[in-house]
Amino acid sequence: MTLDALIMKQLLTVLICGSLLVCGTTQTRKPERLLVAQQVAQLKKTYQQLVDRPTAANERAYFEAFPPTFAMLNAMFGYGEVIEGQEYGPAPLYGYQFEFYVDTFFNLSTVGQINFYNRLIDIGSEGKWDADTISHFQNWQIEIVKNNLTDFCPCLAKREDDVIKGFWYFYFDRPHPPQTISQALQSVKQLDGHIYQLMEAALKDTHKGACQGH
Repeated sequence: MTLDALIMKQLLTVLICGSLLVCGTTQTRKPERLLVAQQVAQLKKTYQQLVDRPTAANERAYFEAFPPTFAMLNAMFGYGEVIEGQEYGPAPLYGYQFEFYVDTFFNLSTVGQINFYNRLIDIGSEGKWDADTISHFQNWQIEIVKNNLTDFCPCLAKREDDVIKGFWYFYFDRPHPPQTISQALQSVKQLDGHIYQLMEAALKDTHKGACQGH
């Protein structure tokens, strides 16, 4: 069975399960699996449209279809995600050309800087390191942020402290997080001292997480 066929089989299974939730005794529960299946289908559709016609409108459609939260990113691309209290194996797009989907997102040029930064914050503020797609996304995010701190920090400063700290936690999180804040991030101290303090606290938390294991 081809990889595309396996993905379609997974999607059909998800759709059937979502229908059973609506028709059965658990119809009041939020159909997360159905939402994931719909998001996967929309992302694949808009990706192909963008490849075929790289227009501003298709870039915007792809941006809107890309996972808006870390939970959705993990549910679409991760492995061992827990949905509705049950742990599953590979997500529908796990290992399925995930670099192309993530690289395309980070190379969008017409969605607007503020919109893009806010999406990074929305995803990163709930994030935790994992291999494959998650680490690939994280690596992209690190490069974007550290090279655009002057523009990024004012956007981040508008968020609540727990969101800011959560964002930096994901930024630093990995099996062996850095021991100190790199020179590339030292300018944050001058740009916004409060953000820098939250960054320091987040880095300390990653050390605790690394000691406990991922």
